[in-house]
Amino acid sequence: MAKILIVDDSSFQRRLVRGLLTKLGHEVIEADSGASGLAMLRESRPELVLVDLLMPELSGYEVLERLQQESCPIPRVVLTADVQETAKQQCLGLGAFRVLNKPPKEKLLHETINLALGEGGP
Repeated sequence: MAKILIVDDSSFQRRLVRGLLTKLGHEVIEADSGASGLAMLRESRPELVLVDLLMPELSGYEVLERLQQESCPIPRVVLTADVQETAKQQCLGLGAFRVLNKPPKEKLLHETINLALGEGGP
């Protein structure tokens, strides 16, 4: 399965998503801020990044923007509590593959990961 990086300042959310991902057979690495997430992305070369939007230091928007500027080929999926359509459109405009609401539903997360990695459906 895939190596997936979770970037979220909430340890609770990381633990929740890590549980879903490991249940699906993925290898999970974690970062507790946008800055550490960018550093870990460069060091560990995950196949997919799950990123929160509202974080101190460097927001998820800023992470997406930097990855877009660098033409990073790694798919990015946003996990957020923000349900506003403008936030979703901004993320998609910054290169996010998809925007999912927190907490993510296991089936939708699984389908999204498979699609983002080009593996089709579950």
